[in-house]
Amino acid sequence: MRSGLEHVSDKAIETFVTNLKSGVLEVVDMGPKALVGNPDKKECPPCAAFETNLGMLQAFQAECLRRGLDYDTIGPDIREIEDMWLQARE
Repeated sequence: MRSGLEHVSDKAIETFVTNLKSGVLEVVDMGPKALVGNPDKKECPPCAAFETNLGMLQAFQAECLRRGLDYDTIGPDIREIEDMWLQARE
């Protein structure tokens, strides 16, 4: 199955994953209020960024698996955050 990333280098994949994981950690470091949508607004930007980054990381994790790259050793370790996010979505 094509992912659209066939012609992207392994180094570029690693850079994307590192940047997305770092973005997740930045939002987590903002504290719990950043992860909860504001009832007066549709959604707060940090919360949306957190959801977007984790969603994109799922696609990159699949691409790393397809290429034989060790996803968990690329960039910061956020496995616990990812697991809790996936459990909350079930």
